[in-house]
Amino acid sequence: MSTCGCCGTPVAPVPVAHRPGLSELALRIGTHRTFLADMRARLSSADLPALASLTTHETPDPAAALLDAWAVVADVLTFYQERIGNEGYLRTATERRSLLEQAALVGYRPRPGVAASTYLAYTVDENAAPVELPVGARVTSVPGPGEVTQTFETAEPLVARHEWNRLGVRQARPQLAADVVAHGLVLSGTTTRLAVGDALLLDLGLALGLTPARVRAVEADPEADRTTVTLESWSGAHLADEVVRATVRVLADTSAFEVDPGGATATKVLGALARVEEGVRAGDGSSAAAVSAALEVTRRELEVARRNGWTRLATWLEESVLRLGRVLPDGTTTTRPGLLAVRRARGDASDPRRSAPTPCGPTAAA
Repeated sequence: MSTCGCCGTPVAPVPVAHRPGLSELALRIGTHRTFLADMRARLSSADLPALASLTTHETPDPAAALLDAWAVVADVLTFYQERIGNEGYLRTATERRSLLEQAALVGYRPRPGVAASTYLAYTVDENAAPVELPVGARVTSVPGPGEVTQTFETAEPLVARHEWNRLGVRQARPQLAADVVAHGLVLSGTTTRLAVGDALLLDLGLALGLTPARVRAVEADPEADRTTVTLESWSGAHLADEVVRATVRVLADTSAFEVDPGGATATKVLGALARVEEGVRAGDGSSAAAVSAALEVTRRELEVARRNGWTRLATWLEESVLRLGRVLPDGTTTTRPGLLAVRRARGDASDPRRSAPTPCGPTAAA
């Protein structure tokens, strides 16, 4: 089809259709060329007989020049209309403000920009007194190939001492009850004189009294100067299961906290504790997940009890959260360090409770 306008066939507007997933939308219904050709074609249209005497379409003619000017106007308008249309979709928008306005439609507001940050290590001369580094102290990076030097400023004041020039990496942490029952007891030194089958009495800091245990394995680490002792319960079951079972038994006794076991809150928590005991009996490793679920239920009910001023319930639930957190593996709930006490049982090895315990030589590594 000719686009010169002489044939009398309109060439604008151009149909617009898009398939999904495009990175850019073509929304222009025409350009300067198509608009001008369309207007020239309409000059010879039968619908406009008054223009039949206009026989020239050359640009120097005032009438043709007017058509050219309006074609320019239409070209500019459709160009910006296409850009505006593309800014209305996340996939096709190129302006940051467009993205912000679209996000605001669903109540989302981006966080403000955050400057880059890094950690600094200062070395102080051994003969120097403590040095105070003020806020805003500048430090520049050493650029690599093709990189640019970056300047950083300290965000907080710092007192630097030469004693801190070579701080070693912390290689140990305080032992918690969950660490002992899940991964074993870590003792300082390698001359523990413990052997497989030896009896130990553990005070895990869970208010469960002394827990009898038997040494299942002893692994010395001379390089770290410590010994890991793997334990099992006196009955031969997994020590963690024994501790969890004892904890559940204590918490399930609501009479000690003067709590009605038939109440709605108590029923929910006792049900969660019962599922913990079922997981321990199953022996399929589901007890840890059951403890985590019971801890979540107890925390929710504790918030309700505090909000409503249920003092007795709150006391019981607080104790439950504390105890369940301490037996949950991986230390989900932090407990005070130093709660662990270990004693070697002397006398008749058939029952470690028959003899008075004496302090064990090694102490727990911190």
